[in-house]
Parts: sequence; C-alpha cells; structure tokens
Amino acid sequence: MEEVRPDPDKILASIKRAEKTMSEGRLRIFLGMAAGVGKTYAMISSAHQRLAEGIDVIVGIVDTHGRKETEEKLQGLTLLPRKIVEHRGVMIEEFDVETVLRRRPQLVVVDELAHTNPLGSRHPKRWQDVFELLENGIDVYSALNIQHIESRKDDVEGITEITIHETVPDSVIERADHIEIIDIPPVDLLKRLKEGKVYLGDKAHIAAENFFKENKLTALRQILLRFSADKVDKELSLLSDSSAKNRVWKTQDKILLALGYGMHSEHLIRFTKQVATNLRCPWFTAYIDTGKSISPKIETRVSRNLDLARELGATVLLSSEVDLAQGIDRICKENNITQIVIGRPGFHPFLNLLKGGSFLEKLNKMNNSVSIHLVRRHLLPSQSFKELKNLSLNLNFKYSDYIYSSLYVMLIGFLSKVLIHDTGLLPYKSIGLIFLFSVTLAGLFFPVGPTIWASFLAIQIWNFFFIPPLHTFIIESLDDITLALIFFFVSTITGILTSSVKKNQSLLRQQEEKSRSLYRFSQIIVESENKEECIDRITSSLSDFLNAYVAITIRIDVGIIEHFKKGSDWVFNRPQAWDAALWAFEKGKPAGKWTDNLSDAPALFVPLIARNDTVGIMGIQLNTESPLILRDREILLTIASQLALYLQRELFHESSLESEKLKQSEKLHQTLLNSVSHEIKTPLTAITGFVDALTNNRHDASPVKHLNQSLKDAVDRLRRVVDNILDISRIDSGMLSLKNDWFDLNELIDNAISLFQEELKTFHISKEIPEDFPLVFIDGRLLEQVLQNLILNSIKYSLQDKAIIFKLMPPHGATWTLYYQDHGPGVDEQYHKQLFDKLFRVPKSKPGGTGLGLSIVKSIIELHQGSIHVVPSLNGKGLAFIIELPLKTPPPIHEENL
Repeated sequence: MEEVRPDPDKILASIKRAEKTMSEGRLRIFLGMAAGVGKTYAMISSAHQRLAEGIDVIVGIVDTHGRKETEEKLQGLTLLPRKIVEHRGVMIEEFDVETVLRRRPQLVVVDELAHTNPLGSRHPKRWQDVFELLENGIDVYSALNIQHIESRKDDVEGITEITIHETVPDSVIERADHIEIIDIPPVDLLKRLKEGKVYLGDKAHIAAENFFKENKLTALRQILLRFSADKVDKELSLLSDSSAKNRVWKTQDKILLALGYGMHSEHLIRFTKQVATNLRCPWFTAYIDTGKSISPKIETRVSRNLDLARELGATVLLSSEVDLAQGIDRICKENNITQIVIGRPGFHPFLNLLKGGSFLEKLNKMNNSVSIHLVRRHLLPSQSFKELKNLSLNLNFKYSDYIYSSLYVMLIGFLSKVLIHDTGLLPYKSIGLIFLFSVTLAGLFFPVGPTIWASFLAIQIWNFFFIPPLHTFIIESLDDITLALIFFFVSTITGILTSSVKKNQSLLRQQEEKSRSLYRFSQIIVESENKEECIDRITSSLSDFLNAYVAITIRIDVGIIEHFKKGSDWVFNRPQAWDAALWAFEKGKPAGKWTDNLSDAPALFVPLIARNDTVGIMGIQLNTESPLILRDREILLTIASQLALYLQRELFHESSLESEKLKQSEKLHQTLLNSVSHEIKTPLTAITGFVDALTNNRHDASPVKHLNQSLKDAVDRLRRVVDNILDISRIDSGMLSLKNDWFDLNELIDNAISLFQEELKTFHISKEIPEDFPLVFIDGRLLEQVLQNLILNSIKYSLQDKAIIFKLMPPHGATWTLYYQDHGPGVDEQYHKQLFDKLFRVPKSKPGGTGLGLSIVKSIIELHQGSIHVVPSLNGKGLAFIIELPLKTPPPIHEENL
C-alpha cells in the first residue's frame, strides 16, 4: 500500500497557526443557550482558579444583573474601574480597554462579548476591544449566548420570534482557542427563572411569557449542541491535517459519492441523498478528473449531475488524479469520510491487470477503515443499450489517434526495413529493440488505447517482416516466440507508463493553471476599493479568461434586481435572456444555455449566492457554440461564490451605513428640534412681552427706549438661530462657496467686536496684531462670522473675570495663525475634539444654545483649507483656540494706486 503523506501546505498552515497562538493572547468563550444558564458564574470561577495558579487576573467588566451569587463570586478578584461616557444624554459605565492595555495583565475577564459600544468609543463593538487585547498578548475570558452568533441569528429569530440586534461574526468564534459550553436542562433554567435567579422584577415575568418557554429553550439547546459539535469537528480536521498517518477517525458519519459520467449517476446521487437523510449526516460528491479525454456532451452531463448534487445539499469536491482510487482515498482522509457510495463497476480483467487491480481492490487496500456501498445499475434496457452504444462517446474515442499511431509504427517499420535490415546493419533482434523504443515514445503523443494498439501492431510488423520465416505470421523458434511475447508486454507496459506520466503532468499543469486563475480573481476581490471597481475588474478578467461576454448585475433591494448595464439592446437585457436571468435570481439556480432551465436563452446565468442570499446575477455568453468545459465551469462557480460573499458584505456594509446615517439623522433631528425650539421660544416670548408692554405703555415714553433695545436684542438672537440653521444646511449640502479677496484682519476683528458692543461693555478686549501683518486672501464675510461665533460663545459662558484675547502670530512659512482666548470656565480635555461636532453641548453646561456655532466655525475654516483646534490657554484661564490658515503673497501695490 502506498504511503499517504500529509499535505505540506496544510502542515505549513498548522505551523503558522501555532506561531500566531504563541505570540497572541488566548480567547476562552463561555457559551450558553440563553441568559441565566451560569456562563458568567463559570467564567468567574475559572478566573479564580487562574488567580490561585499565580496568574495576574483582573475583571474588566462583568454585568451581574443583580444576581447575588455572581456578585459574591467576584469577591477576591481585582475589579477594573469603569469608564464613564455620555450616550444619548445619559452617563453610562463602559469597559476601559485603554487602562487594560496600559496595565497589561495576563488575563482579563470581559463579559457580554456581543455588546455594542457607544459612539466615540475606541471600537464600535466589544469583540473588537477583545481582539486588540489578544493582539497585545493578553488572555481574555468572555461570555456569549448562542443567539448572538451571526450564522445562527436567523434560526434563533425564527424560533423565538424576537429580533436579535447584537451579534458577533463567526470569525470571532473561529478565533477562540477554547469554547466552554455551559449547559443545563431547560426545566432547570425555568426553575431558576421562577426563583428570581435569572431576571429581577417585571423582567422575569416578561421573559417567562415570551422567550423562556420549554419548547423554545429546547430548540436553542439543540442549536447550541450542534454548533459545539461542528466546532469540535473543525478542530479535529485541523489536528488531523498535521497527522502523518492521516487515518479516518469515525467521530461522525460522512458519506462520499464517487461520481462518474455514466447514465447511472443521477440514481446514485438520489440514493446517496436518501442514505444521508436517513443517517442525518453530511454528504459529499466527488468527481475525479483522471485526465481521460471525454466529449463536450459528457462534460455537460457531469456538470448537470454536479448541479443536481449541489441542489440536493451535497458538498461538491473536484480533484485531479491519474489513479481514481488514490484520488478517492485522499478525499476520504482529508474530509474524514466514513462511507463511500459507488456504482457497481464493470468486469474488465485485462485492464485491471494492467492497472494493478480493480478500483475496488485498490481502494480497499488503501483505506480499510471506510465502508463501501456498491449500488446496482438502475437503467432500463433501452438506457443500457444506449450507454453501451455511446461507450466510444464517453471515452471521446478518436479514430484519428489510432490511424496516426498506425502510420507512426509503419513508418518506423519501413525505415528499419530499408535502412537497417536490408543493409545488414543490425540483426532482427536488435530491430525489436528499436520497435520497443518507438512504442515507448508513442506514449508521449497518444493516449493509452492507441499506445496499446501501436504495441500490438509493432509486434506484427516485426514478426512479418523481420523474424524468420519472413512474410508470415508464424514463428518457428521458441526463443523468438518468447522474445515476441516479452516485447509485447514490455512495450505495452512502458507505453502505458509513459502515457500515464504525460497525463499526470497534464493534470498537474491544469491544477496549477486553476490555482493561478483562482488566486488572480481572489486578488482582484481583495484589492478592489469598492464593489463597482470589483465588478468591472472581475467582468473584464472573466471575459478574457473564458473568451466570452460577461456581465454582472446586483440587486437594488430584496427580491429586486436591476438590468445589466449597456442598455436594453445588449444581449443580456433582451427579453429571452432577461427572463432567464430573473428566473436564476428568483430560484437561486443556474439558468439559460447549457442548463435544464430556460435553455433556449442565448447565455448562461449564474446566481451569486452567499449564505442562502442571492445578491446578484452573472451572465456569460461564449464566443463559440461549445459549452464550458468542466474545469472552467467549476472555476466560474468558485469565483461566483467568492464574489457573492464580497458583494453581500459590501451591501450589508452599505445598509449598515444607511441605517447608521438614518439613526444619526433622526438623533440630529430630535436634538436640533429640542435645541431650536428652546432657542426660538425664548426670544419669541420676550418679543411678545415687549410688544404687550409697548402697547400698554404707549402714552408713557420713558420705558420705550429700553423696551426697543430689548426687543432688538431678542430679534437679533432669533436671527442668529435662523442664520446658524441656514449656514449648517448650506455647508452640509455643499452649496456654501468661497468669495475670496484681500482683507485686513485687524478690520475684520473690529467689525466682529462692534456687532456685540452692548454685550462686550463689561469685557476687557485685548488685541495683539503686528503692525506689518500682511493682507490675507480669504472670504471676509465668512471669517467675520467665525469671529462672531467665537465671541458669542465667550459672551455666553464667561464668568466675573470677563476678557477676550486676539493674538496674531507672525507668519510662519505658508501659514498664518490666530490665537483666541476667553476667561470662561473652560472645557474638560476629554471633550475638546467633540466641541466641533454638530449639536454637541458639554454635559452640565449652561442651558441654551443650539450646539451649531463651533461646528459652523470648523466647517468654514476647513473650507478655507485651514484648521482649528483647542489648545491650553496662555494664562491657564478659560478656553483657547488656534486657527491656522494658508498665507498667500499679496499683490504689489502700484504707486498710481496710492
């Protein structure tokens, strides 16, 4: 039995995984079917064990949900102080990942892995915080429920009828070094719920009425245990990859159908599906390309059979191997197959002798740990006759190969007769060696059949023209008979071996081309910056690869797909083709040319499916009438699968962005409505009061002047609110454009100050402007508005010591700088970056204001290609800003303009 060596690529991958594990932290996930099963308690218990072993352990964040036994269990562990952040106007406690990274413990406990962090956090999701800890070599314990795993979300929602909002990608679970299943019977969990050990107060009653039903919990438990079994199966496959013996371990039934190209294949596929259903186990369909030449018609039949297997739920495996038994044996060991289904093979003693045994004998010798099911042929008499009649078609029988091999042998015989035998140069026995060498060479140019025919013909020509008695097929000498028989067998075997070597080289070359093609297309998908670029590059590359017209279109909404580009007259958009494309999109199956679905269509349409979700359609129209060869078809399906996954991620990302934009828009709308309603209501109330006062005192002129001034102030305040709203709208829409000219900054500052003469009467204004400061090229109106917004902000928040400082720094390089400072209460450093966000207001600050002023300031400065940021003040008081804008050389002033 030939020794099966492990795949070096898999061993290398295993070594890389081990190296990565050595450098990164280890992740242990405590997984349960629902809340209250004891995940957090088990996680803390395990942390106590590690602490007793001398490991530096801290608790990053744990939510006890008010459970006393969990709170008591935390005693003795170091608890990390939580970070206080604002979220939608509420101060909440969050996990402080920055402190953990600075402290660098050996192990940190981080509860609720699927938790979503508030806006402005280091990462959007807590599992991303955990990944950063792992990358820094810190071990992490975390807890998770089965419903929060992305691939199980739909199943859980269907069972519980509850929408799951927070999930973690399956890649997080795959990254886990250890998953500990926390499992209790549903009856016990319901008992814990009644005892108040799961939820407190009304939550327990609500849970009992909805989520916590015994039938739902049992279904969730089944999902949990199956997920655990799948995880263990993957781990076993990774471990067995590095095993030199690479034996099949019967941990779970897996069935493999060895598929051929006979008419019996469809029955075998359905039979295997029934067996797999009865055993409730996964099944695979393998097709081994042995290098045997088959006709396009048979390739089409194989492709349809593989599509049928996929449709019935099989995992299709394609491989290339000269020896069929070796190919099946390798697939069995790579996928841990326990049972093989094959059709009953025919009886070919001579071919079996040449091949070293029948397929069954060789397979049984290679792998005696796998059960083999032989299925009888299920063909009607007419089908059996038809299959026998088309045997030459199945083998792609080429008469030309036999004609050319005959001419080749006859040419060798003619040259040997004329140039060697008739001249007496060599005896007839030496000429036999020439024929032997010629037949060996024939194996390099012809398949096995013509090579055997060349061997048979060579011995006949050698006998008739060279072995005494000449010109007869009778051999008198026993030595010559023995020599002729040895010649026939040796030439046949060497010819077959040479042909096999050539076939093996051809298969290796095809496999290399396939790998190179798949790598090239995968690289395109990875390198593309957006889905439009990816589709264009894939379409162009596939067109060249297949020598065909290729088009890809994606859905614009659930169940709705847009037409292919290039107009309605294009071949893929014509009614017959578009009907096939729609059918493929709706049914999730290939349609059109060379399929059984709407085969009259001029092109083939392949659905782009990822996780049972059809995201688009790929159309292919070859420039020839010949169908796609099997190898190209499988490459096409693989590319379609990879592209579908990429497009699904992109569409999901776009959907998430749209949802986030909508959420932010709603939040901004509500915040703006609240802010503006207050800001408008206050001056309107004042205006109404002033008008009433003026009406009531129309005969008394003494208070009129004061009321007029107050009325003017209220109107100005209302105007500023409206101006701010209009300005931020113009900025967001991109309609705000610059009208730059040369301005004196000193004049702009004075203009801005003069607008607030009354409000600034009690302020000390300090201006430090160099006398030789040049003119600046800016939009004067907009920069004046920047200064007004800064001054208004200072007026609102300044305390008793009222002062404002304007300081222009001497120009440095291509930049000029303005320093602005007030003597207000200042702002905590943690809010400096958020000061310029729309509608942001510092917590516990003085009421009033829209939160738009500084956002408008920043937008105007950036529109000028400048920057503004908060800096420490020169005297340690108030809030200080630095504004930096580009400096341009002023035009020369001619004497006639003086």
